[in-house]
Amino acid sequence: MTVYRLHRHTRQPSEYNPRGEGRWNPTGIPMLYSASTVSLCCLEVLVHTDPDLIPDNLIWSWGELPADPEVLDYRWSIADVGQTRVAGKRWIHSRRSLAIRVPSVIVPDTPVDFNILLNPTHAAYTDVQWQRGGPFRFDPRLFDDDSL
Repeated sequence: MTVYRLHRHTRQPSEYNPRGEGRWNPTGIPMLYSASTVSLCCLEVLVHTDPDLIPDNLIWSWGELPADPEVLDYRWSIADVGQTRVAGKRWIHSRRSLAIRVPSVIVPDTPVDFNILLNPTHAAYTDVQWQRGGPFRFDPRLFDDDSL
C-alpha cells in the first residue's frame, strides 16, 4: 500500500516528533502519521496549523508499505481523543504491526480517505522506502475569505 506525507523540505519523510502528541498518541509515544491520499494530507495540515504559520517549504512524499495496514477495530467515537490515544498507545506497545489504518476525523465516512499510522518501534519501520514527490503549494483560495 502507498502512503503519503506532507513535510518540510529539510526533513526526512520518516521523521516524527518523538515527544509530540496527536489524536492517536499521547505525549512521549512515537508515531508517524501518514494518509491514503495527498489531498487528505493537505486537509490534515490545514486543520492542525494556523494559516499564517503554514510553512512555505512543504514537499509531498510517498512510501510503499510492505503489507496492507491492519484496520483498527474500535467501538467508540473517534472524536473521543482520550480513547483514541489509549488505543494508539496500546497498539504502539504491542508492536504487532508496522502500520494501522484509522479513520480521519475530517472525512470519517469515506472509503478512500483514511490516516495510516506507522509504528517507529516496529522492526520493519526502517524498511519503508520513501520517495520525494515534489514541492507542495496550497492554493491561495483556501485562505481567501472572498472566494467563498
